[in-house]
Amino acid sequence: MVTAPLAPRVKKTEETYQKVTQIEHIVKRPDTYIGSVQVVNDARWVFDKNKEAMTHRLVTFVPGLYKIFDEILVNAADNKIRDPSMDTIKVTIDAADNTISIHNNGQGIPVEVHKKENVYVPELIFGHLLTSSNYDDDEKKVTGGRNGYGAKLYIMGQMSQPKLTTASKKEDFTRITFKPDLGKFGMTTIDKDTEALLVKLVYDLAGSEDEGTKPTLITKILTIDGKLVFASVMGPTDQLVREITETIKKKFKQITPPKPSQIKNHLWIFLNCLIENLAFDSQTKDTLTLQRSAFGSTAVLSDAFVKKMLKTNIIDNIAKLMKVKQEQQLRKTDGWYSKWVKVYIDSNGRRFCKGIGCQRVVNCWKRSFRGISLRGKLLNVREANLKQVSENQEINNIKQILGLQHRKEYKGTESLRYGSLMVMTDQDHDSSHIKGLLINFLEHYYPSLLKLSGFLFEFITPIVKNMKHGKRPTTVEKARISNTTRIWARALATTLENNNIAH
Repeated sequence: MVTAPLAPRVKKTEETYQKVTQIEHIVKRPDTYIGSVQVVNDARWVFDKNKEAMTHRLVTFVPGLYKIFDEILVNAADNKIRDPSMDTIKVTIDAADNTISIHNNGQGIPVEVHKKENVYVPELIFGHLLTSSNYDDDEKKVTGGRNGYGAKLYIMGQMSQPKLTTASKKEDFTRITFKPDLGKFGMTTIDKDTEALLVKLVYDLAGSEDEGTKPTLITKILTIDGKLVFASVMGPTDQLVREITETIKKKFKQITPPKPSQIKNHLWIFLNCLIENLAFDSQTKDTLTLQRSAFGSTAVLSDAFVKKMLKTNIIDNIAKLMKVKQEQQLRKTDGWYSKWVKVYIDSNGRRFCKGIGCQRVVNCWKRSFRGISLRGKLLNVREANLKQVSENQEINNIKQILGLQHRKEYKGTESLRYGSLMVMTDQDHDSSHIKGLLINFLEHYYPSLLKLSGFLFEFITPIVKNMKHGKRPTTVEKARISNTTRIWARALATTLENNNIAH
């Protein structure tokens, strides 16, 4: 027997449209105030206790738990602005008891009743939403507080009557101790990843406070990345990118300079900023939205810092990566193409020499030779960068016709499409330069080919030929170099009148 499903209950109007208090809204929609309360996986910088160093790795954590810890820690750091005599911040985390305590010395919170609100000041600033000392927008502030939520977000629970005692010490201090409700974060304990993230945040604080302040980690834990993503703070990055680009241009002339985005992939830049009247995209304060012109200060890296950075291995690492990528681009022009290149010609209709001996070469040419006509001087590959080499049509034609594979070490010519290369040029200076540039190309990228006997030949042509009169020349004397030609001509001055001189 099949029963029909029950019709859904129709809600009353009062059930559909609800109004909640601000505290209820924070509890029901915590992501609006502290970020997600779900477990996430993300690559973050953390502190490795075993290595005693920062490492960048994948961690599992709850952003909301980090945020409530961060709010209290920032409050402690902000007290340094209010009281420059403050010199100590202590963070104690007891993972077994699920207790976190943050202590700072310096001017404390007044323990007195607020005359207007009729509650103790500590209760007002820690237990009442939208209370803050940061509402005066005419005052320039460099503290982290802004919206009047902050520390209140970690005590959305029970409140007991205050216990007042007389201080036994004259020194002022403030200590906040709280037990996060781990169940609301889907957690049962403060795990190792969360511990590593929290520890890293305390180290961040130690690095950002001046030398007179000593943040101390008492026990075993401390949090996530704690960084603010300053989307507009690009000045130092751009400065470093420019310096790195210029250094690579000077040091590695054969490499096409990297793009700024390629350099930034190798950089982690951590800034310690005091920015006036902060403005963020949300209460979680992940992204600064304040325009750079309103920062109240400018981040400019010193020459000493830049020089120190340039002495690291970042230059060589970027250059090495760029060279590998550009070498890969060169390999795309390796020769295994069966179709002919446009300037790739046979010998039909062409004569490269005269005479009986040369005719034998021409006849042989028709059977097994192919030729490529170079268009002027070949590119000097030693002075060109890899991008210029990869885009040079003459170089690509030679590679494709011979079947050359980029930087391959050749033990023989079996893998090539032709077993030898003959250079046929005139004997003037320009032609000698062309011949040298071709040999330069082979020696730079394929030096093993030049070591193979019988691979590289030169077809020598004369500048001037002297032939005696007659139907068939019986004596042929040739001069191949200009200076030699003049000496040879002077020596035969008395007999040249009866000879045919061909240039």
